[in-house]
Amino acid sequence: MIPCELYKPVMQDNLDGTWTVMKEMRVVVSGWSEPFIVPEGFITDYASVPRLLWSIFPPNGQRYGVAAIVHDLIYRSLQRFFTRKQADHILFQVMKIYGTSWLTRWCIWLGVRLGGAFSWNKNRIKFHQ
Repeated sequence: MIPCELYKPVMQDNLDGTWTVMKEMRVVVSGWSEPFIVPEGFITDYASVPRLLWSIFPPNGQRYGVAAIVHDLIYRSLQRFFTRKQADHILFQVMKIYGTSWLTRWCIWLGVRLGGAFSWNKNRIKFHQ
């Protein structure tokens, strides 16, 4: 069962392509001993989908929005604990938990595997400065 408060996170649209988490989120993922805690105030762009594909995969898609937020958290703040491959696997797992269709899960996962290295490396440089 999916807790209602996680299915629709409390977010504020910053009107610049980003959203702010307005209420702390705890996301439990099978295979991980601790829940992922997304703090109040965390800023996300949800899923980094090219604008051309927004009609098919809107950045804040209802079924994969929480997964995108957790993925952003790992990419931006938790790199010292996870590899990029693990972060992308967690994205896939959370999408599955939240009922994202098989095809959408695979398309989004493939997108981050193919295009996520730039973001991962950019955040890695920021973290180590």
